Amino acid sequence: MDRRRFVAGSAAAAAAFAVQRVFAQDAYPSHAITFINPFPPGGAADVVGRPLAAVLEPILKQPCIIETKAGAAGQVGGQVAASAKPDGYTLLIHIVSISGFAEVDKLFDRQPKFTRADFIPIARLTSGPMVLVVNDQTPYKTIKELVDDAKKTRTSSSSAHPAFTARCICQPRFS
Repeated sequence: MDRRRFVAGSAAAAAAFAVQRVFAQDAYPSHAITFINPFPPGGAADVVGRPLAAVLEPILKQPCIIETKAGAAGQVGGQVAASAKPDGYTLLIHIVSISGFAEVDKLFDRQPKFTRADFIPIARLTSGPMVLVVNDQTPYKTIKELVDDAKKTRTSSSSAHPAFTARCICQPRFS
């Protein structure tokens, strides 16, 4: 092998390596990650998502942004996430429930814009039991007493039982 072929071959190999690096995928994450919160600020998804983003930033060495896109029982944020480029930089923090997916559209006889199949679950962030709490000044000590009283005091209007208004705290399960 002569010197010219060696130099030409080395230059070709270096050029091929440089072209390969141009087309190679960057290591994840190479820029900011956006977490979509599809519910109002201060809700369960927000309360879990913000601390998670704060913990992930120094680990990933990239900004982790919480973007609130509330509305329509999670549909607005869900649509934003479903329409995003599927590159792992837009993630949806959602509550595992009927809200936010095609079931809501079915209730209103609408064509779903996205379904659960449009998402891949990647992590369960929390898990907790349902909690029902009433003011200690109410006479109810069991759920049965509360339900029995609600049945007795049922009215023809669509008003809620007093024990169910502003006295109940319910934390749903979510991931």
